[in-house]
Amino acid sequence: MNYHRPSKQSDTRISTWIAFALLPLSGFATDIYVPSMPGMANQLGVQEVQVQSTLTFFLVSYGLSQLFMGSILDSFGQYRIGLFSMVIFSLASFVIALSVSINVILLMRVIQGISAATIFVANGHIL
Repeated sequence: MNYHRPSKQSDTRISTWIAFALLPLSGFATDIYVPSMPGMANQLGVQEVQVQSTLTFFLVSYGLSQLFMGSILDSFGQYRIGLFSMVIFSLASFVIALSVSINVILLMRVIQGISAATIFVANGHIL
């Protein structure tokens, strides 16, 4: 059987559009999350400061991870690690949505930060 393989130019165009679509992911992870913080504190029965610290955990892990992800991606490849990071980011988001523990949410926000940084750096290489 003869399967049609898209041209290299087509592959590049698709990769570029996917990269542009995923770059605002870290902004979505904060902008959508922030308005829910007071409700989360009430629902979890914790102080608002504890819920606010989840944002700090995300941003610190996101920022620090970018320092190392470039060399990791260059060593092991961008595509598989980027795809794996998208799956991990999604799973962490679902766990946060279903969680009743602030400690689990803190851990998942760190995982989201690392995976968002990986996605950002992997897509930055494509551009």
